[in-house]
Amino acid sequence: MPDKNQTPRDLDTLTWGYLDGDVTAAQVSQLEEKLLTSESARETFVEHSQLHAMLHDFFRTTRAQPAPAEESCDTAAAPLEPPARKRKRRGGKSSAA
Repeated sequence: MPDKNQTPRDLDTLTWGYLDGDVTAAQVSQLEEKLLTSESARETFVEHSQLHAMLHDFFRTTRAQPAPAEESCDTAAAPLEPPARKRKRRGGKSSAA
């Protein structure tokens, strides 16, 4: 029977800890019990697992590709231009300055 004092945040913490490999044996047992007794816990676990895999793939791919020189965060680069200001013309229409 699920513990009524446990919150969805507890399930999130256990799930993310498990996926990150940062849980104790006792926490794995708690997570297993939740997964065996709750359909919503199983759905949450699957959703978190899918998100974890997508994030892992995204950052693995991003890390493998160096950023182009034009997109680097060089502070010596030319400053950004402010957006064009709009001014009101007669008749309520606006135009770029």
